[in-house]
Amino acid sequence: MENRSIRKTPFSIVYCCPPKHALDLVPLAKLPCMSIAAKNMANVIHAIQEEVRNQLEASSAKYKEVAHKKRLEKVFNEEDLVMVYLRKGRFPVDTYNKLKYQKY
Repeated sequence: MENRSIRKTPFSIVYCCPPKHALDLVPLAKLPCMSIAAKNMANVIHAIQEEVRNQLEASSAKYKEVAHKKRLEKVFNEEDLVMVYLRKGRFPVDTYNKLKYQKY
């Protein structure tokens, strides 16, 4: 099944093409030297991975653009009154205690 972002199946990214038979999934014996066909296959795999990387970056940019389309930029002027809510997680450890400065 094709991935929506990369427009390829994960198997085709790793192995360059979908398997035709079950024997295509069997690992091959390792040879001491690299053949021309192996170099060409490695170049094809690098090209596919580069294409997938570019497709993912373009897809991420498109998603980011859609997500930030409705985002409003807030610009405050000097002397504007704003209300800030500081959560407990914003303070360093052991500097915040809920009961520390209570007035009775």
